[in-house]
Amino acid sequence: LPAVMVAIGLWVALFSGPIPVRSYPKATRPLGFFLVITGIGLLLWEVYGGRPVIGGLQNPWWLHFVASLLTTLVVSSGFGAAFTMVMGNERRKEAMLLATISVASFCGLIYLLAQGTPTDDPVFWRSASWGALGDLGGMLLGGGLALALFVCLVWQAEKKTGVPAEVELLDGEEKMRVTEVIASNLGGDEK
Repeated sequence: LPAVMVAIGLWVALFSGPIPVRSYPKATRPLGFFLVITGIGLLLWEVYGGRPVIGGLQNPWWLHFVASLLTTLVVSSGFGAAFTMVMGNERRKEAMLLATISVASFCGLIYLLAQGTPTDDPVFWRSASWGALGDLGGMLLGGGLALALFVCLVWQAEKKTGVPAEVELLDGEEKMRVTEVIASNLGGDEK
């Protein structure tokens, strides 16, 4: 349930903000943030309050899920912060938010590996972290393969397109028309 709440909240918050396509009403944006914060709060409560129970037994995959989630947040938020700083203009606020998420996730992961939780010993968390490293390796391999496939598809498409034909120079009438359009858009009649 917490992951679904966070996913729906992110969807609503993102698509009710400033986006280049038709967005949700701005009044729904606080609902999106509320769902995200509530979902994260429920997740933290489940981490520190006890593992979820399935059929009367504690979920054996819970530790693996939390360790993988925190590892993923450290890596993806860190790369996101770096990418935002490199590619975006005036994106310090977003980069700082992503960097904060990355550092907080790292601190949470280290705390779990060192201290554990009231219900689970640190040894169990450390054994779960090895599975998270496998997940991280799979994500890096899968992401690398997806990027390589994308590059190959773009390369093939550009190779099939061929070299575009040369464009002839403008003749006198076309030059006059272009000058008129530019002058009308600039608000003057200078040529």
